[in-house]
Amino acid sequence: MQNFLDKLTATIDAINSFLWGPYFLIALLCGTGAYFTARLHLVQIFKFKMGARKLFGNFSLHGEAAGKSGMSSFQAVATAIAAQVGTGNLVGASTALVMGGPGAIFWMWCAAFLGMATN
Repeated sequence: MQNFLDKLTATIDAINSFLWGPYFLIALLCGTGAYFTARLHLVQIFKFKMGARKLFGNFSLHGEAAGKSGMSSFQAVATAIAAQVGTGNLVGASTALVMGGPGAIFWMWCAAFLGMATN
C-alpha cells in the first residue's frame, strides 16, 4: 500500500509541477488573454473610452452616499477593488519589482492588458 501511495504522490507532483510550472501557466494565461483580445477585436482599446465614461460619468469629489437608486458605478468599482486588493497584491508587486526589476512591472502591464479582455 505504501508503494502505491508513493507512486500516486509522485504522479500528482509531476502533474502539479507541469500545470503550475512557468511554461504552461504563462502560456495559458497569456494565450487566453490573446485569444479573447483577438476574438473581441481589441475591446480593451476600442471600448476604453466608453468604459471610462460609464465608470466616471456621475463622479463626485464630495463622496455622496448611495441614494435610493443604489450605488453609482464608481462606488461599486471602488468597493469591489477595495475588497480584492489586499496586502498580498501589494507584497506580490513589490516582491516582483525587487526580484525582477523594472522588467517585472512591464510584464505585469502586458498581462494586465491581455487580462482586460477576460473580465
